Amino acid sequence: MPIKHFLARTAARRDKQRSLRRRGQTAIVPRVIISRPASWRRRLLLGSALVLAAGATGFGLYIAGQLSAGYDSLHSAGRIRDLAAENARLEASNAKLTGAYNATTTQLDIERGARKTLEIQVHKLEDERSRLNRDLALFDNLFPTAKQNNLPAIRSFRIEQVVASATPATWRYRVLVMRDAQAQGSFAGEFQLLVSYRLNGQEIQAQTPATGKVSEPLQFQHYRRVEGRFQVPPGAVIVGATTRVVENGRLIAESVFRP
Repeated sequence: MPIKHFLARTAARRDKQRSLRRRGQTAIVPRVIISRPASWRRRLLLGSALVLAAGATGFGLYIAGQLSAGYDSLHSAGRIRDLAAENARLEASNAKLTGAYNATTTQLDIERGARKTLEIQVHKLEDERSRLNRDLALFDNLFPTAKQNNLPAIRSFRIEQVVASATPATWRYRVLVMRDAQAQGSFAGEFQLLVSYRLNGQEIQAQTPATGKVSEPLQFQHYRRVEGRFQVPPGAVIVGATTRVVENGRLIAESVFRP
């Protein structure tokens, strides 16, 4: 009997421990709350609100950072717009002024061209007048005179500047040599030209044909025009020129030009 009683008590004790263990396991199980899932509209609204809140927070932090650094983007943006408008206004004004300048420049070019054309025409008319005067003197001297001989004479001697703006300046000489209308045969001699300059306070004479020392054969019957050009040395000024007609070393005629 004692053994059965002991086994019964042991079994009862085991059952009691199992019951307590089951109770302990049931007591620590967490409560499960079953709720309805949120709709997609609520989720969308909640997400949009979170995004807007994050954006506003970021923009506020951005502005606060700029202000703390001494930079105002809003004011700068307004200033940039004002400067862009001012730049557009200045560009329009510049385009208008450029158009007026181009029109004025074109008008000035036209006037310069017309003035140059008039100067060329005046120069041609002066040349034509000089030629007519020389021809008139030629025809006047072709008539017989009381004193008739075979010796030539210098009827006209001129020196004029061709191009004033050129460096060195270029000059042209023109000489008319004539004999009486009743002169017989032809004259054979030599034509000479010698130009004098003032350079550094001293008077000098040309040494080369290019600067005005000319010597060439001269042969004609009644008249002969002699023309040519020479250049003034840099810094020199013409003070005079002399032209001569020489026959076998003997001076036949001479004429002096003074500017």
